[in-house]
Amino acid sequence: MSEQQITPQSQLDAIHAMLDESRHSVRVDGHTLTIWGVAGGLLCVVGDLWITHENFPEAWMRALAVLGLVGGVLALAAGLDWRMTRRAHQLQERTLSFVHQRVRRVWWYLMGLGVAMNVGMVIFGGGFLSYSMWLFLVGLALVVQGLFSRQPLIPLGVAFQVIAVGMLASGVEYVALRWITAIVLGVGLPLAAWMLPRLESAQAVARHWLAMGGWLALMTALSVASVSLLRATSAPAGAEIPLAQWRAGGAVAQGPAVLALPPGAALPLTLTFNSDALERPLTVESEVKLTRPLWVEMVSGEPGARLRSGAGPWRKSLYALRVRQLSFRAQADAEAGLRLQASMRMDVRE
Repeated sequence: MSEQQITPQSQLDAIHAMLDESRHSVRVDGHTLTIWGVAGGLLCVVGDLWITHENFPEAWMRALAVLGLVGGVLALAAGLDWRMTRRAHQLQERTLSFVHQRVRRVWWYLMGLGVAMNVGMVIFGGGFLSYSMWLFLVGLALVVQGLFSRQPLIPLGVAFQVIAVGMLASGVEYVALRWITAIVLGVGLPLAAWMLPRLESAQAVARHWLAMGGWLALMTALSVASVSLLRATSAPAGAEIPLAQWRAGGAVAQGPAVLALPPGAALPLTLTFNSDALERPLTVESEVKLTRPLWVEMVSGEPGARLRSGAGPWRKSLYALRVRQLSFRAQADAEAGLRLQASMRMDVRE
């Protein structure tokens, strides 16, 4: 058996083959988007149900829980994705190019950055931005990969970033943000994995953007439908009881009822402020007056989960109340040294 001769020409052909391989388009396999999408969707659904103030009363406890849960699940997703990608390339007798490996590391870096930012938000505040932050990072990772791919990943990444910005601009509640993110990741990424192979053969850029526009419209429709379902509720059972009758003791303590509060009704308000810099909590008793009628569900003599304001529909109280402004500042005072001022604005949706 004669040994294969290594000639300058064969070496040159090998170098050309290596360079050609490095110039190949980075292709994102369908299982990659599906794995990351399912992992992200499950984290959105499970995370806030387990990581609560009741289960983890201290901020550092919640931060460790976020690090363990989110970081652990994403690490498992990264490992599974890497193993399946390598196996797919081996079966197809292809090698992972240098660019492909580096772009994959960029994805891992951005996901790790998201975990670090999530932990920071738990400790220092700003958790309302967390879901939009995750969608924006996923969109950024897709745009980076799209720069080295013939797949329409750039339009897909831009669509993710549009949704992230739209979530903040819409002013929807935190719970609604969680379910919108779960839908976009858990449904949108697997759907994109199904769409990409069918769009890869189409070289028309306009068709890519049109398809991703349709994807964005579908995700928007699903998000709006989910928010509507979360907010929607039927009118509570029980007779309507005017405030005067309730105060006179004519209301039945047991059983469902609806307390009707007229405009101008004066309601006692108790404000409690506490801080580690204060010797004891501060409690302020005051009174507020309603500017429009308010109906509140009463269950066994206590307020329930539903209310109605003005001419609006019945809502769950979680989706009817929203804090628009919260501020705290100090001013110089000639006698006390410092005068502290705190303000808050809360709107009740009709």
